[in-house]
Amino acid sequence: MDLQRVGTLIATAAAVVAGVLALFGGVLRRLVPPTSELSPIQAVGMASLASLLLLFLIVLVMPKQPTTRQRYRIAAFGAVIGLAAVVLLFLHIGRMNTYVFEYAAPGDGASELHVRGEWSKMGQAMARDMSIVEAVRNAGGLDKAEGNQLLWTEESRKQVELRLLASYVAAVSLFCLALFSVAVAVISARRAG
Repeated sequence: MDLQRVGTLIATAAAVVAGVLALFGGVLRRLVPPTSELSPIQAVGMASLASLLLLFLIVLVMPKQPTTRQRYRIAAFGAVIGLAAVVLLFLHIGRMNTYVFEYAAPGDGASELHVRGEWSKMGQAMARDMSIVEAVRNAGGLDKAEGNQLLWTEESRKQVELRLLASYVAAVSLFCLALFSVAVAVISARRAG
């Protein structure tokens, strides 16, 4: 294995991840699910690390000097993965719209984003024909609703947080992989021609 080539590919992978975060950081930060365990910066860092690890694995299977056919396949792979990343991102946004809500405690002007779990049977009955915020207020506020697990269980909320975080990390990683694949195809085409 040519260490200089691997070093160049790894540098390209790191540049792609840094570029994605620099160019789309504002948008990506808004898509980070609010979790009780991680800060948004930690979630973005986790997505960056997962992206780099995925790209490093791809570097190991990249041909040294791709033929024209291989370059087209790499570019097509990047396009398909990019499409998958966009679809996953839309699914993630849908989940965020379903499970994330903004809540300000009465008397406190500052509102924060929170994640709800799957509705419990009591929660379904209490929340019928009302928004999440209205249901939380009717349950006596967020602390009481979560403490007594009136609307959803703590386990359910943590599972939703995990699913949201996993879909975020997967979407960012796939987006980086798509850009990296296209970059490799373009760079190798320029070197060949």
